[in-house]
Parts: sequence; C-alpha cells; structure tokens
Amino acid sequence: MENPETKILMETKLNTARTIWLLPGPGGNSRGALLAYSLRKRIERWGLRHLSWLSFFGARFTIRDLYGAPGDTILAAAAARQLKERWPRLQINFITKNPDLVQYDPNFAQVNSPPTPFSLDFWYYDLQTRKDTTTNLLAPTFAALGLENGVYRAKVYLTDDERQAARDKLAGLPRPLIALSTLSAQPVKNWPEDRWRQLIPELAKRGTLIHLGDKREPAFPQVKNLAGQLTKRESMAILGECSLFVGPVTFLMHAANGLDVRAVVIFGGSHTPANAGYAENINLYTQLACSGCWLTGHPGSECPHDLACMTAISPANVLTAVDEILPHK
Repeated sequence: MENPETKILMETKLNTARTIWLLPGPGGNSRGALLAYSLRKRIERWGLRHLSWLSFFGARFTIRDLYGAPGDTILAAAAARQLKERWPRLQINFITKNPDLVQYDPNFAQVNSPPTPFSLDFWYYDLQTRKDTTTNLLAPTFAALGLENGVYRAKVYLTDDERQAARDKLAGLPRPLIALSTLSAQPVKNWPEDRWRQLIPELAKRGTLIHLGDKREPAFPQVKNLAGQLTKRESMAILGECSLFVGPVTFLMHAANGLDVRAVVIFGGSHTPANAGYAENINLYTQLACSGCWLTGHPGSECPHDLACMTAISPANVLTAVDEILPHK
C-alpha cells in the first residue's frame, strides 16, 4: 500500500510543477516578457554548448517534460538518464506532471524544483507539425544534448517492496502472464473493441491474461481484471512480472520497455514505428496513403477514413506476433 506521506509529497510536487510550469514560448507579449524570453534562450543555448563545463562544476541542469502524458514522461526521463551517464557530475532537475513515475530514479538530484538557467524542454512538436514518419521521438532531444549515440530505450525504477507486492497479487496464477490494455489516450490509436473480443479467447490459450489500464477499459471475460484498480506505479510493478505486453501505443508500452518486457504493439498508422517503436518489440503497422497523419482522434483531429489503418490489422496478425515472442505449443 502507498505510504500516505509519500502520496502527500507527490501531490505537493505535482502542484509545484503546475505552478512553475514553463511553456516553450515567452510569458507574454510585453517588451519585458520578450526580452526575458530572449535572455533565457541565450543562456539555454550557451549551457547546451558547454555541458562539459557545467558537469565539471557540478551545475544544476533542468529538463522539462512539456507534454505531461505518462509515456512522454518516461521518454523525457530516458533522455535525462543518458545525459547523466554522459556527464555524471551534472545535477539534474526534472520537471514533470508525473513525479510519481520518476520517484526513485537515481539520475535526478531534484524533481520539480524551480527551473534553472541551464535547461532544455523535451518535446517533439516539430515532428508533429511536419507529420514526420522517419524521425525518432527522442532524436531532437538527443541532438540538442549532443548525445550522438543516444539510444531509444526506457528505464523504470521500482523498489523491492513494489516488486514483492506485485508478486503477492499475482501469486498462484499460471504462467506465462500476458499483460494487455486496449485504450490509448488518443482514440486514433485504439484497435476496435470487437477485434479484442475476437483475440482474447485465443490469447487466453497462451497464458494468463492480466488486464491493465484505467477505468475506461471495457470488461472482458477470461482475464484477471486490474484495470482502473491500480496506481501507475502498481501497474508498472505488475507489468514487470509479465512475459509479454499486448496493446496500443500507450504509457504501458513505454513502461514495458523500461522493465525489459517485450511487447506486441498495435500501431495502426497514425505515426510509425520509426517514430516511437522499440526495436525489441513487434510493431504492427499499416502503411496507407494517409499513414503518418499524426491525428489524435479528438474533436478537430478525427480520422476521415474510419481508422482503416487499425481495422487492417487482424486478430490473426496479433496472434502470429505473440507466438513469435511466446511460442505456443
């Protein structure tokens, strides 16, 4: 069970993040705001060109996770971790709306402390606006940090107590354990529910199905349903005990990679495995004329083709991928 004092601390840090949140643009249109923004960007650029000096002096360096989605927090933390590995004396301050996800990350000296003059914003808005289909989401951040050998690889840090609690919850269930979730925050990334209902009976023949995700998840037979019942950290601990994850492009896909759990990811076609897919996974992608649209499915960004890229992926395609990772006898 989560320590109440820890919960209060995380809520305080979350409120702090909202208070000190810095948008990538200036804070207003006044001359003072524009000058302050210009000065801040000049200092940031100087710091990025002199990271070796900052490391030598043990300077504080801030990375801001501007998107705030849990999956993006894991990505921003991956870049921050590799920055720390390259320049070990840097004191990294990580600003995020999801401080619980990096609660035990040893690479951060501070989480959600006030921003420092030397900093970098994590985002990939330019990839979205040009509908890029070939550039990895972390590539712009790696380039800005001078990490020529940066690796698209997540890392999740769990405590021994968290891992043991997950083992206790799963005790007695036949192995292998297969985690699944069906819903992304972006509707365009969701495989149709009727496809899941066709898939799950066959998937259940291959292992015990552990249903993760939030309370929006539909109910399915033949699964151990934990959807909507766990915190994100508890979900990650459960996921870490599984042999495979099956689902869309979502927070749990990134968490699985950070826990060395392979995945079958139903990408569809809104963006590509080159953008966000992990090499360790089997990424099911549909190449259509409209692929790489970067639509979200939210109002004003709906798919005009009834998610043809998603419906083109069959339950048989998913099962074939699952059997490639977990051979079925």
